[in-house]
Amino acid sequence: MSGHRFSVGAQVFGTGLGLTAYLLGVRHAFDADHIAAIDNTTRRFLAEGRPPAHLGFWFALGHSSVVVLLSLLTALGPAWPPG
Repeated sequence: MSGHRFSVGAQVFGTGLGLTAYLLGVRHAFDADHIAAIDNTTRRFLAEGRPPAHLGFWFALGHSSVVVLLSLLTALGPAWPPG
């Protein structure tokens, strides 16, 4: 007995899912642990005399790259192993 394949209009479902993921990501960005991590690092850089101007950028880039990598692994996971 084979499994059933359910589908919902890909464009609408994809847009809604993408919007939901984006809004949850925006909310996640303001979690206390993220703000504290950037604040602590900024204070340490200032104490050491180093410029903290780009800390938020590098934190966001590192954090988002992990999210993108995990999203790709989640999307490609069901098709593994190929063949």
